Amino acid sequence: VLQRTPLRSDPTKTISNSTQNKHMRQFQAFINWCYQMEFLDRQIQLKKPVIPSKEMETFTEDELDLLLDHLRDLANKPYDETGKVHGRSLRRRKNLFRAVLLARNTLLRSGAIWALKLDAIDLDAKLIRIRDSVVETKNYRGKVKGVEFRSKKMKWPNKPINQVLFDFLKEDLEARQPSERYFLDSGDGFAWQEQNKLARELRKELKVLGLNDSLKPFHHGLRASGITWLLNQPGVTPQMVQQLADHSNIATTLKYFDTRKSAQETTVDLLNTMGKG
Repeated sequence: VLQRTPLRSDPTKTISNSTQNKHMRQFQAFINWCYQMEFLDRQIQLKKPVIPSKEMETFTEDELDLLLDHLRDLANKPYDETGKVHGRSLRRRKNLFRAVLLARNTLLRSGAIWALKLDAIDLDAKLIRIRDSVVETKNYRGKVKGVEFRSKKMKWPNKPINQVLFDFLKEDLEARQPSERYFLDSGDGFAWQEQNKLARELRKELKVLGLNDSLKPFHHGLRASGITWLLNQPGVTPQMVQQLADHSNIATTLKYFDTRKSAQETTVDLLNTMGKG
């Protein structure tokens, strides 16, 4: 039945193997529950469609530098092309720069960055404390909504602050208004936009720069890129990166490693030595 299920967006096509696999996993969980409750007299294992494995794609350090410089320039430019100041536009620019700088220097997930409150940033201890919380947002009509944020099974929820991030945070926090409560604040003590819009806004800037905007900006673009870069550094062990990335299993950390890019870059450098020596 799933193999014949049409796509909502294009009824001439059927749903993908990955979507079929997702539905089958959910159905398998229901079957397992039925067996545990003795509604079934035997265990049934469903045969799920094979999901094609995808190679991990990441940004290079030059591409991340380009992105960060671009966002920094926007954040420091309060005027638009007409010379007018737009508070909402400037807040967007500043928050995107804040989010990317924090992600690049901590490997934090986008949800943790979006939900981060200012009182969780401890400059004295040089720590960012990630905690479950209720995040308050407000829409354009002024309606307040509380969204429950739960950190993703974090074993090491206190993230150290390096010197680059410390220097930025010190200056940034001193310039905040008393009403602000969130790292990505809307200006009046509410979280800026909604969590899913953070990646959408960053994807727009990737497109402006001609970078790959099909990647998940925070998941692959920043997090996987940072993990790949760290794992290529001499003296850095996978266990060290695992703890910073907050993966419960080291195999997950290695899944983020863009081995294809790393292997090709190393191999192509060897071509420089051909015929020498």
